Amino acid sequence: MALTVTKVATNVSGRLRTRIFDVTYDSSYATGGESLTAVDLGLKTVLTVAVQQKSVSTSIYVHQYDLANSKLLAFRQKDPGDAGGADIPLPEVGSTTNLSAIVVRVTATGY
Repeated sequence: MALTVTKVATNVSGRLRTRIFDVTYDSSYATGGESLTAVDLGLKTVLTVAVQQKSVSTSIYVHQYDLANSKLLAFRQKDPGDAGGADIPLPEVGSTTNLSAIVVRVTATGY
């Protein structure tokens, strides 16, 4: 599946461009993150990305952009029922999790 990317605004300052998008996850999250490339963000090179959850949800997620691999990642609060493994306070959302109700605002700067 793929992310839905909707452009909200663009700002140009010299060579730098800042692009703002609303990004909606799909119904089957991919472990390791969803692909979100410079081209998807209307840039040739991405320098920085800020991500914040826009939609209200019954679940709290933390989102991060992996600049090296061009991926948007989602993490969840550790559930007290999680068994075994390392004590990871914010584990990545499980593979195939339906995040289609989650919209994040992505602000990308680059050229």
